Amino acid sequence: MNAHFSWWRTIWEAQVKRVGAESDAVLWSEPEFGPPPYLQTLPYTSQPVADLWDVNKRIAARARIEFESALKAASAPEGEAAAAAGGEAAAPKQVWVPQLGGGYVLKDAPGGGGGGAGGPATAGGTGLEGMSKLGGSLLDLATKDAVKEEREKLALKKKHAEVKREAGINAGKLQAVPGPAWSPVKLESPDGDVELLALAMSAMNAPVGTDADGTALGGSAHVCKILFSPSEEQLAIVGYVPAEKAQAVNLGAWVAKVLEAVGGTAMCSKPMAAVSPKGGFVVQAALATGEEMTEDKSMDLALAAANAYFAKLPLNYA
Repeated sequence: MNAHFSWWRTIWEAQVKRVGAESDAVLWSEPEFGPPPYLQTLPYTSQPVADLWDVNKRIAARARIEFESALKAASAPEGEAAAAAGGEAAAPKQVWVPQLGGGYVLKDAPGGGGGGAGGPATAGGTGLEGMSKLGGSLLDLATKDAVKEEREKLALKKKHAEVKREAGINAGKLQAVPGPAWSPVKLESPDGDVELLALAMSAMNAPVGTDADGTALGGSAHVCKILFSPSEEQLAIVGYVPAEKAQAVNLGAWVAKVLEAVGGTAMCSKPMAAVSPKGGFVVQAALATGEEMTEDKSMDLALAAANAYFAKLPLNYA
Protein backbone atom coordinates (compact mmCIF):
# COMPACT_ATOMS: atom_id res chain seq x y z
CA MET A 1 0.00 0.00 0.00
CA ASN A 2 2.86 2.40 0.79
CA ALA A 3 4.32 1.85 -2.67
CA HIS A 4 0.92 2.34 -4.30
CA PHE A 5 0.35 5.66 -2.52
CA SER A 6 3.88 6.82 -3.38
CA TRP A 7 3.00 6.46 -7.07
CA TRP A 8 -0.16 8.49 -6.60
CA ARG A 9 1.67 11.20 -4.65
CA THR A 10 3.95 11.62 -7.67
CA ILE A 11 0.96 11.75 -10.05
CA TRP A 12 -0.94 14.22 -7.86
CA GLU A 13 2.10 16.47 -7.47
CA ALA A 14 2.56 16.62 -11.24
CA GLN A 15 -1.14 17.37 -11.78
CA VAL A 16 -1.16 20.17 -9.17
CA LYS A 17 1.91 21.78 -10.72
CA ARG A 18 0.27 21.60 -14.16
CA VAL A 19 -2.89 23.50 -13.14
CA GLY A 20 -0.97 26.06 -11.12
CA ALA A 21 -3.19 28.50 -9.23
CA GLU A 22 -6.43 27.72 -11.09
CA SER A 23 -9.02 28.05 -8.32
CA ASP A 24 -11.62 25.94 -10.13
CA ALA A 25 -9.32 22.99 -10.80
CA VAL A 26 -10.74 19.65 -9.64
CA LEU A 27 -8.89 16.40 -9.03
CA TRP A 28 -10.81 13.19 -8.36
CA SER A 29 -9.65 10.33 -6.17
CA GLU A 30 -12.06 7.42 -6.21
CA PRO A 31 -10.95 4.16 -4.55
CA GLU A 32 -12.98 1.16 -5.68
CA PHE A 33 -14.63 -0.63 -2.78
CA GLY A 34 -17.95 -2.31 -3.43
CA PRO A 35 -20.29 -4.72 -1.66
CA PRO A 36 -20.04 -8.52 -1.98
CA PRO A 37 -19.14 -10.29 -4.18
CA TYR A 38 -16.67 -7.49 -5.04
CA LEU A 39 -15.78 -7.47 -1.33
CA GLN A 40 -14.28 -10.83 -0.43
CA THR A 41 -16.47 -13.19 1.59
CA LEU A 42 -15.86 -16.26 3.71
CA PRO A 43 -16.51 -19.67 2.15
CA TYR A 44 -19.79 -21.42 2.95
CA THR A 45 -21.25 -18.56 5.04
CA SER A 46 -20.66 -15.79 2.44
CA GLN A 47 -20.03 -13.36 5.28
CA PRO A 48 -17.93 -10.28 4.31
CA VAL A 49 -14.34 -10.45 5.56
CA ALA A 50 -14.40 -6.76 6.49
CA ASP A 51 -16.77 -3.92 7.26
CA LEU A 52 -17.18 -2.02 3.98
CA TRP A 53 -17.94 1.33 5.65
CA ASP A 54 -14.88 1.00 7.89
CA VAL A 55 -12.66 0.16 4.90
CA ASN A 56 -13.87 3.21 2.98
CA LYS A 57 -13.42 5.53 5.96
CA ARG A 58 -9.85 4.39 6.55
CA ILE A 59 -8.81 4.61 2.90
CA ALA A 60 -10.45 8.05 2.57
CA ALA A 61 -8.49 9.30 5.58
CA ARG A 62 -5.24 7.86 4.18
CA ALA A 63 -5.91 9.38 0.74
CA ARG A 64 -6.39 12.82 2.31
CA ILE A 65 -3.10 12.52 4.16
CA GLU A 66 -1.23 11.45 1.03
CA PHE A 67 -2.86 14.16 -1.10
CA GLU A 68 -1.80 16.84 1.36
CA SER A 69 1.76 15.53 1.14
CA ALA A 70 1.54 15.91 -2.64
CA LEU A 71 0.17 19.46 -2.28
CA LYS A 72 2.98 20.37 0.07
CA ALA A 73 5.58 19.05 -2.36
CA ALA A 74 3.91 20.85 -5.28
CA SER A 75 3.94 24.15 -3.36
CA ALA A 76 7.69 23.99 -2.65
CA PRO A 77 9.86 26.01 -5.05
CA GLU A 78 12.30 24.19 -7.31
CA GLY A 79 15.64 23.59 -5.64
CA GLU A 80 14.31 24.05 -2.10
CA ALA A 81 15.85 20.79 -0.96
CA ALA A 82 19.28 21.78 -2.35
CA ALA A 83 19.09 25.20 -0.72
CA ALA A 84 18.16 23.65 2.61
CA ALA A 85 21.10 21.27 2.34
CA GLY A 86 23.40 24.26 1.80
CA GLY A 87 22.13 25.96 4.94
CA GLU A 88 19.82 28.45 3.22
CA ALA A 89 16.28 27.59 4.27
CA ALA A 90 13.71 28.52 1.67
CA ALA A 91 10.06 28.17 2.71
CA PRO A 92 7.33 28.05 0.07
CA LYS A 93 5.46 31.29 -0.33
CA GLN A 94 2.16 29.59 -1.07
CA VAL A 95 0.54 26.31 -0.12
CA TRP A 96 -2.51 24.36 -1.30
CA VAL A 97 -5.06 24.40 1.53
CA PRO A 98 -7.95 21.88 1.90
CA GLN A 99 -11.24 23.54 2.82
CA LEU A 100 -13.81 22.24 5.29
CA GLY A 101 -16.53 22.42 2.64
CA GLY A 102 -14.42 20.47 0.17
CA GLY A 103 -11.86 21.39 -2.44
CA TYR A 104 -8.45 23.12 -2.22
CA VAL A 105 -7.26 26.70 -2.77
CA LEU A 106 -3.78 28.20 -3.11
CA LYS A 107 -3.03 30.62 -0.24
CA ASP A 108 -0.07 32.51 1.17
CA ALA A 109 1.85 30.40 3.67
CA PRO A 110 1.57 31.57 7.31
CA GLY A 111 4.59 33.30 8.79
CA GLY A 112 5.60 35.08 5.60
CA GLY A 113 8.23 32.54 4.65
CA GLY A 114 11.30 31.65 6.68
CA GLY A 115 15.04 31.65 6.59
CA GLY A 116 17.23 34.69 5.99
CA ALA A 117 16.63 37.60 8.37
CA GLY A 118 13.35 36.09 9.40
CA GLY A 119 15.02 32.96 10.77
CA PRO A 120 14.34 29.35 9.84
CA ALA A 121 10.88 28.20 8.97
CA THR A 122 8.94 26.81 11.93
CA ALA A 123 6.44 23.98 12.08
CA GLY A 124 3.73 26.54 12.72
CA GLY A 125 4.64 28.53 9.62
CA THR A 126 4.48 25.99 6.83
CA GLY A 127 3.52 22.41 6.15
CA LEU A 128 0.45 20.57 7.40
CA GLU A 129 0.27 22.52 10.66
CA GLY A 130 0.26 25.79 8.71
CA MET A 131 -2.40 24.45 6.38
CA SER A 132 -4.54 23.71 9.40
CA LYS A 133 -4.36 27.35 10.49
CA LEU A 134 -5.53 28.47 7.05
CA GLY A 135 -9.03 27.11 7.35
CA GLY A 136 -9.10 23.59 8.72
CA SER A 137 -7.07 20.78 7.25
CA LEU A 138 -8.83 17.64 6.14
CA LEU A 139 -5.92 15.83 7.76
CA ASP A 140 -6.98 17.35 11.07
CA LEU A 141 -10.55 16.22 10.46
CA ALA A 142 -9.41 12.71 9.55
CA THR A 143 -7.22 12.54 12.65
CA LYS A 144 -10.00 13.76 14.94
CA ASP A 145 -12.38 11.27 13.34
CA ALA A 146 -9.88 8.46 13.91
CA VAL A 147 -9.44 9.46 17.57
CA LYS A 148 -13.21 9.65 18.05
CA GLU A 149 -13.64 6.27 16.39
CA GLU A 150 -11.00 4.72 18.66
CA ARG A 151 -12.70 6.14 21.75
CA GLU A 152 -16.04 4.76 20.57
CA LYS A 153 -14.48 1.32 20.06
CA LEU A 154 -13.02 1.37 23.58
CA ALA A 155 -16.36 2.47 25.04
CA LEU A 156 -18.17 -0.30 23.13
CA LYS A 157 -15.64 -2.89 24.31
CA LYS A 158 -16.21 -1.74 27.89
CA LYS A 159 -19.97 -1.93 27.38
CA HIS A 160 -19.73 -5.44 25.94
CA ALA A 161 -17.76 -6.55 28.99
CA GLU A 162 -20.43 -5.06 31.28
CA VAL A 163 -23.23 -6.83 29.39
CA LYS A 164 -21.40 -10.17 29.42
CA ARG A 165 -20.73 -9.82 33.13
CA GLU A 166 -24.42 -9.35 33.94
CA ALA A 167 -25.36 -12.14 31.51
CA GLY A 168 -22.86 -14.48 33.18
CA ILE A 169 -24.35 -13.82 36.61
CA ASN A 170 -27.85 -14.64 35.38
CA ALA A 171 -26.67 -17.68 33.42
CA GLY A 172 -25.16 -19.04 36.62
CA LYS A 173 -28.54 -18.81 38.33
CA LEU A 174 -30.14 -20.85 35.53
CA GLN A 175 -27.50 -23.58 35.23
CA ALA A 176 -29.16 -25.83 37.81
CA VAL A 177 -32.71 -25.37 36.52
CA PRO A 178 -33.94 -28.92 35.75
CA GLY A 179 -36.40 -30.51 33.33
CA PRO A 180 -38.77 -28.32 31.32
CA ALA A 181 -36.83 -25.17 32.13
CA TRP A 182 -37.89 -21.66 31.17
CA SER A 183 -37.31 -18.22 32.60
CA PRO A 184 -37.94 -14.54 31.83
CA VAL A 185 -34.89 -12.42 32.73
CA LYS A 186 -34.53 -8.66 33.10
CA LEU A 187 -31.11 -7.15 32.29
CA GLU A 188 -30.14 -3.56 33.01
CA SER A 189 -26.79 -3.18 31.25
CA PRO A 190 -28.02 -3.32 27.61
CA ASP A 191 -30.09 -0.16 28.28
CA GLY A 192 -32.80 -1.13 25.82
CA ASP A 193 -30.35 -1.93 23.01
CA VAL A 194 -31.50 -5.01 21.06
CA GLU A 195 -28.02 -5.84 19.73
CA LEU A 196 -26.50 -5.73 23.21
CA LEU A 197 -29.34 -7.87 24.53
CA ALA A 198 -28.66 -10.40 21.75
CA LEU A 199 -25.00 -10.40 22.85
CA ALA A 200 -26.18 -11.16 26.39
CA MET A 201 -28.28 -14.07 25.12
CA SER A 202 -25.29 -15.56 23.27
CA ALA A 203 -23.15 -15.17 26.40
CA MET A 204 -25.76 -16.93 28.53
CA ASN A 205 -26.04 -19.79 26.03
CA ALA A 206 -22.29 -20.30 25.64
CA PRO A 207 -20.61 -23.36 27.19
CA VAL A 208 -19.62 -22.88 30.81
CA GLY A 209 -16.32 -21.05 30.99
CA THR A 210 -14.76 -17.59 30.87
CA ASP A 211 -13.95 -15.18 28.06
CA ALA A 212 -10.60 -13.46 27.42
CA ASP A 213 -11.34 -10.92 30.16
CA GLY A 214 -12.09 -13.62 32.75
CA THR A 215 -15.85 -13.02 32.71
CA ALA A 216 -17.91 -16.09 33.64
CA LEU A 217 -20.09 -17.19 30.74
CA GLY A 218 -22.68 -19.72 29.73
CA GLY A 219 -24.33 -22.79 31.11
CA SER A 220 -27.98 -21.99 30.41
CA ALA A 221 -28.38 -23.13 26.80
CA HIS A 222 -30.89 -25.78 27.92
CA VAL A 223 -33.27 -23.14 29.29
CA CYS A 224 -36.02 -21.52 27.22
CA LYS A 225 -35.77 -17.85 28.10
CA ILE A 226 -36.83 -14.40 27.11
CA LEU A 227 -34.61 -11.44 28.00
CA PHE A 228 -35.90 -7.94 28.62
CA SER A 229 -34.00 -4.66 28.84
CA PRO A 230 -35.98 -1.45 29.36
CA SER A 231 -34.97 2.14 28.61
CA GLU A 232 -36.74 5.49 28.29
CA GLU A 233 -37.12 4.96 24.54
CA GLN A 234 -37.91 1.28 24.17
CA LEU A 235 -38.17 -2.16 25.70
CA ALA A 236 -35.71 -4.55 24.04
CA ILE A 237 -36.73 -8.23 23.87
CA VAL A 238 -34.77 -11.33 22.82
CA GLY A 239 -36.37 -14.77 23.10
CA TYR A 240 -34.64 -18.15 22.80
CA VAL A 241 -35.69 -21.79 22.56
CA PRO A 242 -33.16 -24.66 22.20
CA ALA A 243 -33.59 -27.05 19.29
CA GLU A 244 -34.77 -29.94 21.48
CA LYS A 245 -37.73 -27.86 22.69
CA ALA A 246 -38.55 -25.97 19.48
CA GLN A 247 -41.42 -28.35 18.55
CA ALA A 248 -43.17 -27.92 21.88
CA VAL A 249 -42.49 -24.21 22.41
CA ASN A 250 -43.45 -21.81 19.63
CA LEU A 251 -40.91 -19.03 20.10
CA GLY A 252 -42.63 -16.67 17.69
CA ALA A 253 -45.96 -17.10 19.48
CA TRP A 254 -44.29 -16.57 22.87
CA VAL A 255 -42.75 -13.24 21.85
CA ALA A 256 -45.95 -12.22 20.03
CA LYS A 257 -47.96 -12.72 23.25
CA VAL A 258 -45.57 -10.39 25.05
CA LEU A 259 -45.81 -7.72 22.35
CA GLU A 260 -49.61 -8.00 22.31
CA ALA A 261 -49.83 -7.64 26.08
CA VAL A 262 -47.65 -4.53 26.23
CA GLY A 263 -49.14 -2.95 23.11
CA GLY A 264 -47.84 0.08 21.25
CA THR A 265 -45.45 0.39 18.31
CA ALA A 266 -43.33 -2.72 17.93
CA MET A 267 -40.76 -4.27 15.61
CA CYS A 268 -40.05 -8.01 15.58
CA SER A 269 -37.70 -10.27 13.64
CA LYS A 270 -38.41 -13.70 12.27
CA PRO A 271 -36.93 -16.67 14.18
CA MET A 272 -33.18 -16.88 13.48
CA ALA A 273 -30.58 -19.54 14.21
CA ALA A 274 -29.28 -19.16 17.75
CA VAL A 275 -25.62 -18.97 18.77
CA SER A 276 -25.87 -21.88 21.19
CA PRO A 277 -24.35 -25.34 21.73
CA LYS A 278 -27.95 -26.56 21.94
CA GLY A 279 -28.90 -25.01 18.61
CA GLY A 280 -32.39 -23.59 18.44
CA PHE A 281 -33.75 -20.18 17.56
CA VAL A 282 -33.85 -16.58 18.72
CA VAL A 283 -36.32 -13.78 18.05
CA GLN A 284 -35.46 -10.11 18.53
CA ALA A 285 -38.02 -7.39 19.14
CA ALA A 286 -38.40 -3.82 20.42
CA LEU A 287 -41.37 -1.92 21.84
CA ALA A 288 -41.57 1.85 22.00
CA THR A 289 -41.99 3.32 25.48
CA GLY A 290 -42.92 6.83 26.49
CA GLU A 291 -45.17 8.85 28.79
CA GLU A 292 -48.09 6.43 28.58
CA MET A 293 -45.94 3.29 28.60
CA THR A 294 -43.20 3.73 31.19
CA GLU A 295 -40.26 1.38 31.72
CA ASP A 296 -41.79 -0.15 34.85
CA LYS A 297 -45.24 -0.59 33.31
CA SER A 298 -43.90 -2.20 30.15
CA MET A 299 -41.73 -4.57 32.20
CA ASP A 300 -44.64 -5.61 34.43
CA LEU A 301 -46.86 -6.37 31.43
CA ALA A 302 -44.07 -8.18 29.56
CA LEU A 303 -43.10 -10.41 32.49
CA ALA A 304 -46.73 -11.27 33.20
CA ALA A 305 -47.35 -12.20 29.55
CA ALA A 306 -44.17 -14.30 29.33
CA ASN A 307 -45.13 -16.25 32.45
CA ALA A 308 -48.75 -16.66 31.32
CA TYR A 309 -47.70 -18.27 28.03
CA PHE A 310 -45.74 -21.00 29.77
CA ALA A 311 -48.41 -21.52 32.39
CA LYS A 312 -50.71 -22.84 29.63
CA LEU A 313 -48.19 -25.36 28.34
CA PRO A 314 -48.29 -28.99 29.59
CA LEU A 315 -45.69 -29.77 32.24
CA ASN A 316 -43.97 -32.28 29.95
CA TYR A 317 -43.63 -29.84 27.04
CA ALA A 318 -39.90 -30.54 26.83
